[in-house]
Amino acid sequence: MNPNFLKLTTFLLLLTSIASSCNPECPPDCPDEYPQNISFTEYSLNETTCQWQNLPYDEKVIIINSSEELEKYITYTSNKPAIDFSKYTLLLTSGSSYSGIAEITAKNLQQLSAYNYKLNIEIAINDDIVTQQWVLALMVEKISEKSNIELNISINMQIDFNNIENLYAQPLEVIQKCVKEKWELIKCRRWGWPTAALMLPNNTIVNIDSENNNVAITMGEIYPLMSLMCGNLNGTSSCSWEKKEVYPPRYPYGNPNNPDTSYFTYVMLFDRLITNSTLVHYGIEKVGWYFESIKNDTLRVTTDAIPEGNKLFYERYWFLRIRD
Repeated sequence: MNPNFLKLTTFLLLLTSIASSCNPECPPDCPDEYPQNISFTEYSLNETTCQWQNLPYDEKVIIINSSEELEKYITYTSNKPAIDFSKYTLLLTSGSSYSGIAEITAKNLQQLSAYNYKLNIEIAINDDIVTQQWVLALMVEKISEKSNIELNISINMQIDFNNIENLYAQPLEVIQKCVKEKWELIKCRRWGWPTAALMLPNNTIVNIDSENNNVAITMGEIYPLMSLMCGNLNGTSSCSWEKKEVYPPRYPYGNPNNPDTSYFTYVMLFDRLITNSTLVHYGIEKVGWYFESIKNDTLRVTTDAIPEGNKLFYERYWFLRIRD
């Protein structure tokens, strides 16, 4: 056999070996197929004298590969945390919730490519109104600090969506889930226009599709009071959501100068323009509804208040859920 051919073949095999070992996208021990599930152990500071510190609460994953890096995020009074960083990496993530947190669970950690990972966690929330910060730390076999870890958070709502007294204080996704139904208007009440009034409309149906931001209204035999604000609301209107300060009705009037009578909530704004000349005079262009409470399939809704000096105009509606 030609010795030059043998030399060339050996040289090419050597180049191939060098290229494979130097490929930055594939470490020596990388698997042939992705994704791969990566095992982990939750790392907790419970029953220790250590505490987390300097957490960013930005829902990103921090890769910690040394004791010096760990000390940026942990404070301790006696025993220093012992992690063998020659074998393991600590993954640290944190965030904030505006609802009570019942539980945080790491579902899985997937390796998508040589240096790309995806961490899936589930946060179970309840209807407690509280700003709560959370932290989750996981120990895994050593990974490179060059790795990129995507955090995917799923929310598990442990909430009775038929009974929430403080619906106005819930996150937007909870409000939208509660109101996404077909409702029959069973009662209306008006404040300050100029006197209170009570009306019982017949066969007025409201279908709220909060996922697609549409509201379909079929007016009944007696026009509800909302018709005074927008004219005939028959048909489908698109809507949008905005967090605003609102003033719930107080007898005989609400008072915007009294901070105890206001709170912030998400208001569903109809994109249909107001036709009532009095409201247009005060610069009010769109009707807004906010959702106060739901109890035993009865939804209480109030219009976004319209100020006139120290007086406020309101309309409040009670809707009964229609079950097919």
